Amino acid sequence: MQGATSVKTCPKCGAVNVGNLANCLRCQAPLVAQAPPPAAPVAPRAFCIHCGAPIRPGNAFCTSCGRPQAAPAAAPVTGLVCPHCRAVSPPGNRFCTSCGRPLGGAPAAPRA
Repeated sequence: MQGATSVKTCPKCGAVNVGNLANCLRCQAPLVAQAPPPAAPVAPRAFCIHCGAPIRPGNAFCTSCGRPQAAPAAAPVTGLVCPHCRAVSPPGNRFCTSCGRPLGGAPAAPRA
């Protein structure tokens, strides 16, 4: 079996050069080995927590077994509730970050 023949296109003149050549046969410019194209990005994979089937990341339900996937726990809301617009402002604020009116000091009730 004979060795593999490489084909290189000259970056300077565009000539096609066949064989393991270091320089272009037409213009004598150095031939650079062409890099292979970059690999396609691999999409992240996720798996059902119940049946192990592959699912798209972020799916709320498994497409194989239909069972819900665990949702991240919501962080409790802390701060002060504005008595005027019901917006929650960070603890320590004296004025509402939403409407600008004075806060009464009522702590925020945790949201479910």
